[in-house]
Amino acid sequence: MIFNKTINCYYRKYWYCFFFGILALIGVDAIQLLLPEIIGNIVRAANENELSMGFIGLQVLYILAIGLGIFAGRIIWRLLVEGVCHKIQADLRRRLFIHCEALPKEYHSSHKTGGTMALLTNDTEAVSYTFSDGVIFFVDIAVLGTLAMIKMFLVNWALALITIVPLVFLIFSGNILEKLETKSYEAQQKAFEKMSDFTSENLSGISVIKAFIKEKQQLKAFSNCANDHRTKALKFIRLDNAYNIIINGLIYISFALLLIIGGYLATNNVDLPLANPLTSDMLTEFYGYFDSLIWPMLAIVFLISTISRGKASCNRISELLNTPISVKDDEGVVQNNQPLKGNIKIQNLTFAYPDGETPVLKDCSVEIKAGENIGIIGRTGSGKTTFVNMLLKLYNVPRERIYIDGKDINDISTIDLRNSIGYVAQDTFLFSTSIAENIAFAHPRISFDAIKRAAKFACVDDNIANFKEGYDTIVGERGVSLSGGQKQRIAMARAIINDPEILILDDSVSAVDSSTEKEILSNIKRERKGKTTLIIAHRISAIENLDHIIILDEGQIVGYGTHQELLESNTYYQDIVKLQELEKEVK
Repeated sequence: MIFNKTINCYYRKYWYCFFFGILALIGVDAIQLLLPEIIGNIVRAANENELSMGFIGLQVLYILAIGLGIFAGRIIWRLLVEGVCHKIQADLRRRLFIHCEALPKEYHSSHKTGGTMALLTNDTEAVSYTFSDGVIFFVDIAVLGTLAMIKMFLVNWALALITIVPLVFLIFSGNILEKLETKSYEAQQKAFEKMSDFTSENLSGISVIKAFIKEKQQLKAFSNCANDHRTKALKFIRLDNAYNIIINGLIYISFALLLIIGGYLATNNVDLPLANPLTSDMLTEFYGYFDSLIWPMLAIVFLISTISRGKASCNRISELLNTPISVKDDEGVVQNNQPLKGNIKIQNLTFAYPDGETPVLKDCSVEIKAGENIGIIGRTGSGKTTFVNMLLKLYNVPRERIYIDGKDINDISTIDLRNSIGYVAQDTFLFSTSIAENIAFAHPRISFDAIKRAAKFACVDDNIANFKEGYDTIVGERGVSLSGGQKQRIAMARAIINDPEILILDDSVSAVDSSTEKEILSNIKRERKGKTTLIIAHRISAIENLDHIIILDEGQIVGYGTHQELLESNTYYQDIVKLQELEKEVK
């Protein structure tokens, strides 16, 4: 079995299932060892010409009673021990999912989805089976194996000793194999993770592959991943099969010794110290116990294989669960469910990513009053998205650098903060559900009228009406059945459905035409009076009529003011305007 901090809690949580399941399994192991004794009694009676219908009938009743007991016991331990396997699997997957949700953004940026999926599927399954199959194998080895050996020694200690000696080698070879198999299975799972990552990435980018006619190239790369996984899987299978051959060989050697030496002792009536002469009925009974010992010996192979898989998977799962949740509320911060007003003050903010040395934001200071509409512009990589991500506390914010409504952002609970912010990310993501469910994602019980109102605000209601199923239209993975502009506007409707005090649009009108852009901006000005809106954009047209514009360059605020003020005094802004006017002329 596996014992470590990751899974010890499940032994405690489901102790009653393990306790009563193991009791039932021990009962089954114990009563099935009564069968060889009954068979031996029948042979003894036959040898002594004492067989009668009454005697045979009684023995048959004993056998039926034993069979019924075994049947009932197996049902009980299967329901309890194997049933708990699926409970643990579900619990472990839920625990992993919760932890994945809590992990910071940089973790998900640096780890591929396919690897996490492999942990949630293959690895959790391998660990959970260690609880069920591993427990069953272990109990059978410990109880059935021990009781069978005791019975064999009671019949004839010399024959028992001779037949068991070859099986002792299983312990030594098993210890070596367990280490080899654990290492081999870890390599196999890593190869599977790599293959899952590759598949997920290529299916997400299938349009790019088709556009560049690279199907054959990617197929070759996938074949390399699949072949690598196959090679490592075959290595594990070869190790498993090698041990299987060894154990079967040792069992056959023991069986041969039993027949040769047992037959010799029985036919020659050899007297041994502290042992009765071996008779044919005793030899028959002994064989029955030896036969019962075969399964525990085989179970050693399965236990080693199960533990090897379970340990390897448990190590991978533990690695994920031990990844610290770096972004969390400070101690003492409590949720008060009070909406924010939208006053934002950023004071000398400098920030670098945890895995980076160069600051992404450098000494940024700006004050935004509640109800203002603010534009943010700058070249790619200037820090615009990081700037708004800090307001969402997607990263740890240094103390006394960002204030919301006069309060340090670190003293506001993350739930209260994000409940007051509507956010449309640069990389628009829609779930594979209906359009209505996507819009109502944050508020699943909201009325259809509110959903429709949000869609009208985002200028997507008319597009939805043209779909055959309307708001019940199911969108594909990542919304691929919709145009880029439609996806952006549905995401915008999702963000504004609860009329948040702060709305952040991260380049969220880049895929819409100019007339739709104007209509959306008009809706923001008209319907969001008194509420703060931040719009990141590349087009001047999207921000020129806003209250103020922030210019970011290489992580620094290099300009702040109205469109007209910046046009008159900021050379960086002037260059952007001239460049975009030139682009219009070219078109």
